Amino acid sequence: TSFPGSRQNNLFTILVSPIQGYSLKEIEGIIFQELDAFANNVKEKELEKVRKTVLYDFLWGIQENKELAQQLAIAQTLIGDWKYVATYPEKIGSISKEEINSVAKKYFQKNNRVIVYRLKKKK
Repeated sequence: TSFPGSRQNNLFTILVSPIQGYSLKEIEGIIFQELDAFANNVKEKELEKVRKTVLYDFLWGIQENKELAQQLAIAQTLIGDWKYVATYPEKIGSISKEEINSVAKKYFQKNNRVIVYRLKKKK
């Protein structure tokens, strides 16, 4: 939630470290295929798995007072309501696959993509 989409809720990032034998263009093509497939066919079983993972991470992350205070401060700063933390599990549980498909189709368009390569200097 903090890299970098917490302040830019329409920003989705994919970070890839290619293994030897695959070009950046090949990997880019595979990513685009997966994004297109995802935008058109979210499966309920996959969505439920993601919900459970997100909720587990959230609940585990607020076990200590310090982490709970941090989440409350983040919610107040970014959303304007610290009470959002209390309703977060319910909000995650209510997201439908139709909503995800709609958002994915809106944001995963080719004209919305920015591709950046970070290359090592040759010695």
